[in-house]
Amino acid sequence: PSPDKYHKLDAYVTPNSQHWEQLLANLALTGLPFTPGISKEDLDTLAVLDLKIDYQTRRGGNAEITSKQKNLPLFDIQRSEQANRLFIWLLANNDTYASWVQFHKQLANSNGNSKGTWQEVQTANLLLNSPGIEIAARPWLYPLASFGDTDLSPRLSPLKWITSGSLPSLRASFLRKLTSRCIDYCRDFALKSLLYDTAMARTITSLISVANQKNIAPEFAAQQQDMFEGYWLLQLRKMEDVCRREYENTGDLGKTFPNVFFTVAPAEWRYLLPEGLTLDDTLSEQQDLIT
Repeated sequence: PSPDKYHKLDAYVTPNSQHWEQLLANLALTGLPFTPGISKEDLDTLAVLDLKIDYQTRRGGNAEITSKQKNLPLFDIQRSEQANRLFIWLLANNDTYASWVQFHKQLANSNGNSKGTWQEVQTANLLLNSPGIEIAARPWLYPLASFGDTDLSPRLSPLKWITSGSLPSLRASFLRKLTSRCIDYCRDFALKSLLYDTAMARTITSLISVANQKNIAPEFAAQQQDMFEGYWLLQLRKMEDVCRREYENTGDLGKTFPNVFFTVAPAEWRYLLPEGLTLDDTLSEQQDLIT
């Protein structure tokens, strides 16, 4: 078989500084980050929408995503000369960003640039019906359309990069960015919340669809996926049953409880390695780098 059969999907972009070189040259900047050449306030004017996160800083904290769009079309917002050059460059080089800007302009014009509910994006639409929304929210972190995480299928299918039955992973795509040398992805809590909630919304929707097709309860279908509480409750019941049977057989509590081992080995990882750890050796041979 062709060796390409075993290669991971190249559509998952691992950001490198080289990806921004053309943009930096256009702005006459010598390197990253954009600041102080462009202020954070100017960068914020490029976003098609703002992400508002309500959360508590505590272990096991939760976050709820709401979204509010800007009042004016992005073309009408006053920004510095450098930020305007960046805006024009993004429009010319990022089709996804340009489409979101145009969509926002149409909304603003049709509503007379007034405030109202048109500025708000419903949660279901935000998480399930807004491919490329992360590019609209953080264009400076997604300078090219190929960086997109939530629009993999609709973007790659017309290019014949994937077949109709392929399911590229949003999680794998964004994890490439989190493990890259660009630390702004890790520091952006709102962006991580958006993509996490989007991934979970898609998983839950898919799970409910499967449950409906099989005429079973969604909770039963969720027992096979370790991201849901039902899976771990099932594992707990299995463990309790094993302990009960061992005690019935031996009558000795010392022999009842099993030893539970947690191992961390690259060969067992189900997610992609960052580019710096992707060597020609096998994953097992890379254990030395980790330990």
